[in-house]
Amino acid sequence: MGCGGSKERKKKKQNDGIKMRESIKTNAKLEAKIVLVGSSGVGKTCIATRYKEGKFESDYKATVGAAYFQKNFGFPDGTQLKLHIWDTGGSEKFKSVAPLYYKDAHAALIVYAIDDEQSFQQVDYWLDQLRDHGNMPKMVKYVIGNKSDVENRRVQIKEGRRYAEGNQMPFFETSALVNDGSINDVFSQLATDIKKAFDESELTTV
Repeated sequence: MGCGGSKERKKKKQNDGIKMRESIKTNAKLEAKIVLVGSSGVGKTCIATRYKEGKFESDYKATVGAAYFQKNFGFPDGTQLKLHIWDTGGSEKFKSVAPLYYKDAHAALIVYAIDDEQSFQQVDYWLDQLRDHGNMPKMVKYVIGNKSDVENRRVQIKEGRRYAEGNQMPFFETSALVNDGSINDVFSQLATDIKKAFDESELTTV
């Protein structure tokens, strides 16, 4: 009788432990740092504003240093991911301090403008900077061709996709001007990939 009761209590304790771990996993709260990098004028701030406020920022002002905001993202399993998003400047003056913002970044969007071939050529520079100065073991990196709404395209889709695939990165084209859902799609997929990186590794939150 005593032994049987002991086994039942032990089994109940194990089941309670499993339920508790499942509950913790289901209601996990994660935080991740994301940086937007790229040449000046490619539309990083417009991308950030479209995602943050759902509108287009028509009054262009070059970002001096970096701008910051937070955005919460919820998953069907109950996991909550708080995104700490840094919109970094792309000017020559900023390049010397930009690496400071890459530390502890879980993900990066490398942005170029499809009507600016030079900004596309600079993608390699920004990727090298992230590799040299990022310290997260599994930083998620995307290549983003912005301004897909413009008519005077200088960089073809296949060029952007070829570069991204050659460096094992996802590729997207977006428009901050046209509310076509492309920017929300990018951040939704990015959040999913960040969560996957957390699930598969020992990444720490910010």
